[in-house]
Amino acid sequence: MWFVRRLLRIEIGKALKNKAFFISLAIGIACVVLSLIYEVNIYNRDMDMAAETSGMKQSSEAAIYSLFNSWIGGEFLSLGTGVYYFIFPVLCALPYGWSYCVERKSGYVRTMIVQCGKGKYYVAKYIATFMSGGLAMVIPLIASVMMTAAFFPAVKPDVIYDIYTGVFKTTFMSGLYYSVPFLYLFLLLCINFVFCGLLACCSMAAVSVIRQKHVVTLVPFVICLALNMLTSVMYNENNYHNVEYSPFYFLKSCASRVPSSGLVIGIITLVLFVVTFVTVNVWERRHEVY
Repeated sequence: MWFVRRLLRIEIGKALKNKAFFISLAIGIACVVLSLIYEVNIYNRDMDMAAETSGMKQSSEAAIYSLFNSWIGGEFLSLGTGVYYFIFPVLCALPYGWSYCVERKSGYVRTMIVQCGKGKYYVAKYIATFMSGGLAMVIPLIASVMMTAAFFPAVKPDVIYDIYTGVFKTTFMSGLYYSVPFLYLFLLLCINFVFCGLLACCSMAAVSVIRQKHVVTLVPFVICLALNMLTSVMYNENNYHNVEYSPFYFLKSCASRVPSSGLVIGIITLVLFVVTFVTVNVWERRHEVY
């Protein structure tokens, strides 16, 4: 058991202490800063205009601005948000999704399997890859919440301003958003962590059929693009059964296209887990490593 824990610590250390992980975080936080600058500028502009027209700096328009619709996951207009929620699949795979591919080519996998066995190695590698992908996603999001809180009040959202929050009655966890917004944020970050951790594991699983390091890193992005196309294919002009299938959108709190569904998110997450876990811990274990 001690060897398993030691192996897991080694793999997690390799995942979180390499340059690619810090590069991913740097890109994510740069997007967060871009989003924050945009939101602060818009807020100051609107407050100045309100002061000119009403003579009061604090106007009724101030009620539409809060932490919960100004952080990067709660707004959908800035360049930072647009870029981040488009490239995040790559940022999740960049820290460690490629590692199994490199270690397999170098012969490191064979050495580790001889020392600790296939089962222990693959489980440790899977967990480390999962954690690196999840943390690469949520650390910038947590930074966004903290930085945004320095400029915007944490006022509980009001449903009458749903056009500004983008969280409507049919939006996933909308009741929680308007009643206990901090719990909503926590759960949304957990969903982001789990989903993006599994996306990173998709890169690891793809090594079963792909041997190029850079190609496997792009696999999560391709998966998200396919799900994004599915939303367009399933879209109904009469608004019947319109549900968001794209991670580019359902990982945010605001519904910028069609409402997200907890059932859909849960099914997609479960499918990713089953496919990646079975591929890595069943398929790879039953085949020789060359």
